[in-house]
Amino acid sequence: MGFVDRTGEPGRALVGTGQQPVVNRAEPSDISVATDRLRCQSALVLNESDVLEVLDLLKSAGAAVWVDGGWGVDALIGETTRIHSDLDLVVLSDQLDVVRDALVEAGFTEVLRDWLPTGLAVADSAGREIDLHPIVGSSREGGQQLLPGGEWFHYPAPVTGTIGGRQVPCVDATTQVQCHLGYEATDKDRQDMARLHTVTGVELPWDYMPTP
Repeated sequence: MGFVDRTGEPGRALVGTGQQPVVNRAEPSDISVATDRLRCQSALVLNESDVLEVLDLLKSAGAAVWVDGGWGVDALIGETTRIHSDLDLVVLSDQLDVVRDALVEAGFTEVLRDWLPTGLAVADSAGREIDLHPIVGSSREGGQQLLPGGEWFHYPAPVTGTIGGRQVPCVDATTQVQCHLGYEATDKDRQDMARLHTVTGVELPWDYMPTP
């Protein structure tokens, strides 16, 4: 089963180099076990076990991903600090088709936003959302994300965080702050950045600093 576009229009084709990605695909039985567990989840939000199972699923498929967004902040903090309705993942552009195939098998068949090559957001029937941020590069050295205006945003290589007591690859604290610039911050954004600053000591811009 392929992706279903919420707008009713066909999903845009994957952007790639024309070459097949070189990945170590897992045996179908490895992927199906993780897929079955994901389909059994009924919560409308993504909890720790959901996140870890998605990461396991994609690792089994041979894809290198690291956690961004709100879950990425909590990974750096080392504990879950709030409810999350989505999971942001940095993915390698040449593995994007591998990631999509694995997520389709796990039930994430609905396309919410197709902004490729900048990003792609998908959801399952329970409304749980995964936002993909493709980069050109590698998990060892990081890479560049093409933004809508033609600029490039650099994601360094992942660092190690903790979700559900388990170590996971995630975006570093400085890059997390950079991802929260250039738009009007919400209360949730400010709370995330304040917690991140308290735990990691990362420098915040003046408009994110707590009011005395």
